[in-house]
Amino acid sequence: MSTRTVELHPYSTKLQEYFDFNNQTVQGASLRPIFEVHNAGMPGERALDQMLPRLNQILRQAPTRLQYSWVIILGGTNDLKPYRENISLSESIFHALVELHNITHTFGARSVAVSIPDRECKGSGTCSYLKETLQKINELLRDFTSHNKEKVILADLASEVSLPRDKKLWSDQLHFTQQGYEKMANVIYNSMKEHV
Repeated sequence: MSTRTVELHPYSTKLQEYFDFNNQTVQGASLRPIFEVHNAGMPGERALDQMLPRLNQILRQAPTRLQYSWVIILGGTNDLKPYRENISLSESIFHALVELHNITHTFGARSVAVSIPDRECKGSGTCSYLKETLQKINELLRDFTSHNKEKVILADLASEVSLPRDKKLWSDQLHFTQQGYEKMANVIYNSMKEHV
């Protein structure tokens, strides 16, 4: 039996670099607020039953000095695996993601909805279900952000990282390489920079 260890490269490190670099001007510090990026993502965590309680706890227990102004939400990728053959669960996954955005707004923060990139699934026998579910969730996320522009913006990772896959960006069917996570940070930063 072989166990594969996935080497993680948090996109938050590169995102922090983007904010740090771009918050400086020739004349000194920018008038824009300086951001401190905190990574609270957990490998393997599902939107349907795990992310909401933990996000609520993180926001509730944040020290007074640490007021979150933005929360970046990328969820649903791990929910897809066990439900590949049930397209109707796209609505359930989407509603779980909306709950994450709503709790964020309750604590006074705005949110970034990150669309889910396409997954390679050839040979699994469930490719059409998976692609249809993924497409539906992303369609719902795009609609959600367009109707909630004052609170939510879209980082459309799915449109920036599409099939056929660039092998330099992916370490397997689900996880990015370091270069892939840097691309993710770039997509998120570019979606946020005009709003912060």
